Amino acid sequence: MEKQTTKKPMMPIGKLLSKSFGIYETLGWKIIGMVILPGLVAAIPLILIIVFYALIRALNPDPSSILTISYIVLGLLGIVATIFFLIVSFLANIGAMLLVRENKPNFKMMEALKMSKKYGWKFLGVVLLTTLFVLLGFVVLIIPGIIIATYLSFVSWVVVNENLGGMAALKRSKELIKGYWWSVFGRQLLVGVVIWIVFAIPALFITAETTSEDVYDLVTQIASWALTPFSLAFAYYMYKDLLKIKGSAKSK
Repeated sequence: MEKQTTKKPMMPIGKLLSKSFGIYETLGWKIIGMVILPGLVAAIPLILIIVFYALIRALNPDPSSILTISYIVLGLLGIVATIFFLIVSFLANIGAMLLVRENKPNFKMMEALKMSKKYGWKFLGVVLLTTLFVLLGFVVLIIPGIIIATYLSFVSWVVVNENLGGMAALKRSKELIKGYWWSVFGRQLLVGVVIWIVFAIPALFITAETTSEDVYDLVTQIASWALTPFSLAFAYYMYKDLLKIKGSAKSK
């Protein structure tokens, strides 16, 4: 008779939550700063272009050929500045993940941002592939989309931690979650409910009668930034837990 092996359980939810909130003690502000500051700095050229465009329009309301050329040049510069802003913001999100992965107080934000360039193309590739597969799953039915989204929920951490890309990263994520789909889905559902509650709290005090929609958007954006360390750590510690259970893969 073959000996049956007992499936190792994942980390208890209470411990997972405790470790995830514990990230605030050492890296909370640094992670939040990584998500916000590079994007703000990268937005400066775009803001200057918009201000300059507005000044030209205000000082020269009558159109002319020179003004038309100026508008075209500013428009092209605006496109370049927008692309630059999106690239920096994209790399900053990878940098935030690297801060969580390293979990070292002396690991600087600029160091993480520079390191993020190493994973940029692979990260973009798996994001596009994951989005494609999840959308196809939702096109068929909602349930297949949820199943696929859960199986592929660790692709970004596979890129950052194991340096895999493309279909290899997707397959690796599925391999790690296989046999633990309900455990992963349940934990993700729990953290989703926690985040939903946090976002719902401002709605209890901020209404259309008391303040503008812009204020509500600002409050929810601040809440989103504040929750970033927790949500990143929660996903990372789940991933590391399964990595410990299933075993590491060789980086490529």
